[in-house]
Amino acid sequence: MNKVIKRMENLMIVSLSLALISVIVGLIYIIGNKFQLTTTVVISSAFITISGLFYIIRYLYDGLGKKVFAIDLIVGVIGVILGIFTYVYLYDNSLKVLDTIGVILGVWFLVLAIEKLYYGIKFATSNEETAPLITFIGILIFIMGLLLIFNPFSTFMLITRLMGLFTICAGLLDGMTSMLFRRRAKEILKLFK
Repeated sequence: MNKVIKRMENLMIVSLSLALISVIVGLIYIIGNKFQLTTTVVISSAFITISGLFYIIRYLYDGLGKKVFAIDLIVGVIGVILGIFTYVYLYDNSLKVLDTIGVILGVWFLVLAIEKLYYGIKFATSNEETAPLITFIGILIFIMGLLLIFNPFSTFMLITRLMGLFTICAGLLDGMTSMLFRRRAKEILKLFK
């Protein structure tokens, strides 16, 4: 059991690196609003595709996926499809590219939120003490996804800045989730036996 706990803790350290990538991409969105649209498309598609691949790898990793990270396969496949779609559909299409990227990123956030809400519900039914926090993080990411899709701030905020702000927030929230999972690896693994 100690070996499995150690593998889970190591996996959560790698998950923190994905959260760091989210923060970096968010900063690029904010400060890089002078990029060409094709650069924004490439950054967005690469970010979503890499995130999706990470979730697939986490699912396949050393037997933990089928138990703890079962939902990661679905999240990963959706991420890879969204990332590839972003690149193929938008790379040579100049019609409202930024708005479309905002919608795609919003859909990605909704998928991430569903993953967090899945864990929140699973933890709540098992009386895991982190359930309220994980559920709250899922709800926050869900709201950010909806706001990116419908963009009510379009009159006073550029979509790239909004995408950047929300990507940074999602990265920080993901990092918090990974740290919680790492700290409580033993207790969480018991829930998935």
